[in-house]
Amino acid sequence: MSGAVVAVCNALKLKLAEYAAAINEKYKGAAAADIWLSENGISLKTTGNEVVSYNQIWTKNNLTVIELEASSGPGEERKQYAFCSSAAHFCTVRVNSKTGKLKVEKLVCVADGGKIVNEKAAANQMSGAAVGGIGMALMEEQLADSNLGGLVGNDLAGYHFAVNADAPVIEVAFIGKPDANINPTGAKGLGEVGIIGVAAAISNAIYNATGKRFEICRLHPIKCSINLNPILMLTTIHPKLPMRNKSATKAYYIGQLGFINCGAVDYDGYLMLQKDGIEIHFFEFKELDPRENYGQVYIRSNDIDGLYQSLLDSRVAIHPNGHLETKPWGQKEFSLLDPDNNLLTFGQHAS
Repeated sequence: MSGAVVAVCNALKLKLAEYAAAINEKYKGAAAADIWLSENGISLKTTGNEVVSYNQIWTKNNLTVIELEASSGPGEERKQYAFCSSAAHFCTVRVNSKTGKLKVEKLVCVADGGKIVNEKAAANQMSGAAVGGIGMALMEEQLADSNLGGLVGNDLAGYHFAVNADAPVIEVAFIGKPDANINPTGAKGLGEVGIIGVAAAISNAIYNATGKRFEICRLHPIKCSINLNPILMLTTIHPKLPMRNKSATKAYYIGQLGFINCGAVDYDGYLMLQKDGIEIHFFEFKELDPRENYGQVYIRSNDIDGLYQSLLDSRVAIHPNGHLETKPWGQKEFSLLDPDNNLLTFGQHAS
């Protein structure tokens, strides 16, 4: 744009000089670079005191208005030079090691956009873009409803993006070196450089703080991946099944399935057994009707064939409808019934 402004200004100079030549022949054939325009009128650099006023020009040439047009576009310089703007981003983050919560404490942006024509407006552009970069890294994501195929959060009411409260005071600085090859003002654009490097800077700051790398900018914000060994609120899950007779239950699980007692204490009316890192708990329910018992547990195995064969070799009764087979849901499974009709299903992913 500045090229077009300069071009039309030069065209105006030449046109005024053409009209001024009717008053003073020294203006005839003058170059635009040699012409001065001031509040008083038109003059030449070589004879600055010989001013021809605009009133004289308008009166002599019987003018009411002067209209000129000029355009500007890329030339051969585009084949010789690169004109990209660039920026560097530096940030400090605070990471809660227990919850993984992130907070950007400080953010500095330094940009090379050639000559900065309006520094305040340019700084606003850079800081606003940097807030968008914080959202890109920590909040924004586009999810799709797998059932309906629609987008989740497809409006400003449901889409989560960064606001002022999520951003620190952002410091912006400019190199301020005009690029004489791009246009007469030496200015370049700052449209996108303020946002591009922010997410990467945040990711690097997290790595510096925690020693962990997180992949970003694939529609999943960093917050979804943070796991800095927080205090685990849930650790393991143990099924709890009913039993009518503690001795019969121990005889089946210990004598036939190879479980052992969990701990040295024998609790009245309660039984805890373990095998290969899993636990099953039992509570006494003497009035249990096995025909109405729907207790079930699913146990993962890493050698389903070997386990199944070992039980067959030990003459453990397999559920009549639960012999080893590959199920439609991609699992290889078999089932047992314990003395109280608790259903034990063993499974492994069918490879």
